Amino acid sequence: MVTKKEKYPKNQVVLAHFAKALAHPSRLLIMKFLEINTTCSFGTISSVLPISKASTAQHLTVLKDSGLVNTESIPPHMYYSINKKAWKEAQLMFSTFFSPISRTEYEAMAEFLSNNTPDLIKIALEALETD
Repeated sequence: MVTKKEKYPKNQVVLAHFAKALAHPSRLLIMKFLEINTTCSFGTISSVLPISKASTAQHLTVLKDSGLVNTESIPPHMYYSINKKAWKEAQLMFSTFFSPISRTEYEAMAEFLSNNTPDLIKIALEALETD
């Protein structure tokens, strides 16, 4: 069985994953803070955010799960840093997404749509028949 994510081009699934991880002002602030302060303890990060420590922990977990943030435990503290490889990948993907579409991207999108159009046409025709 094909999952919903398998129906989309891989680069769009990855970009959506990054976008979802960054889709909160606290997480955006954390990422910018970690760009300036390369490695920070949880306490330092939580002290700059206008939210509770529990919320800070949840936001850091989202960023960690997305691959954008690395963690290192040095008891009794947890330290956070940007995963530079994933961050560069996200930056490149967002830059590409917001740039005018290239011929290669256009052709890939055309191929994707042509491969999936029969299903879309079938659904549209079935909807028309039920009216």
